[in-house]
Amino acid sequence: MNAMTVTEYTIANTFGLEGVQIGVSGYQEGHKHQAFVPDLIENYQFRREVLMTVAAWWQMEESPLYLWGPMGTGKTSILLQMAARLNIPVQLVSCHDRLETPDLIGRYVLNDEGGMDFIDGPLTTAMRFGHLLILDEIDYLNPATAAGLNGLREGLPLTIPETGETVRPAEGFKLAVTGNTNGMGDDLNVYPGINRMNQAFLDGFVGLEVGYPEKQTEIEILKSVMPDQDDNVLEAMVSVANSVRSLFMGNPEADEDNAIEVTMSTRTLVRWARWRLVADNHPKPWEFSMERALGWRTSPETKAVINGIIDRVFG
Repeated sequence: MNAMTVTEYTIANTFGLEGVQIGVSGYQEGHKHQAFVPDLIENYQFRREVLMTVAAWWQMEESPLYLWGPMGTGKTSILLQMAARLNIPVQLVSCHDRLETPDLIGRYVLNDEGGMDFIDGPLTTAMRFGHLLILDEIDYLNPATAAGLNGLREGLPLTIPETGETVRPAEGFKLAVTGNTNGMGDDLNVYPGINRMNQAFLDGFVGLEVGYPEKQTEIEILKSVMPDQDDNVLEAMVSVANSVRSLFMGNPEADEDNAIEVTMSTRTLVRWARWRLVADNHPKPWEFSMERALGWRTSPETKAVINGIIDRVFG
């Protein structure tokens, strides 16, 4: 029993999307697992299409969800901020190629009396209590480990090998994953370490590509960081970001001869804005703040290209 009382929320009132009077289920605040509910970001900007898909999945879909797209586009944050507003407890796991099934299920640990206690891992905890399990950057996970999750897609119970206990998924348990690719690998080697996922594993998912937000959405995001800044300046900042993105080697439309090794995520755009707030006394405040946000990890040639974009946009 998950000890959480289901309650109904409306998309319009809960997520600030005017005119969307659709209901979505969540839990009453203050439930027994409230400590696992993510912190709420008050000024978070929800994107209508992405939110409506994720909310519909949460409301009526039994299959797990696969969100994929470039780094820093808000794949994980949309899940966390939806959960924060619906009071959904979350188990968040950052995937890597050394993550193994026992890390997810649990393991024995030494107790104070010198004996051994089995401690549930995030997967077991989520299934036992009806939490949302998020596997972040799933395409870094070893495909063999991912294959061990196939039963979850079918709603099958989990048997803990070490104890023999069978854990059936409690009401509310769901699995969502994020990745930079759609599981088909990274032929351009934009994201080193990415694995190609097994088709049998991918077959059980509902999928959604999450690209960069529309220009106006990114302007609104920047307003939350720079509320006193003129809209024309914020629009220029987004223009710089889009110019960098158009040159990124991972962009299939980029000119191969002029492609650069980095892109500018929405996360980096926000970081640029934060550093710009403290750079007024610098002779080149836009370039200085860009160096802190992105330029420090680029080649000299790429840095010159990005600074050239800034000069062209801001004059």
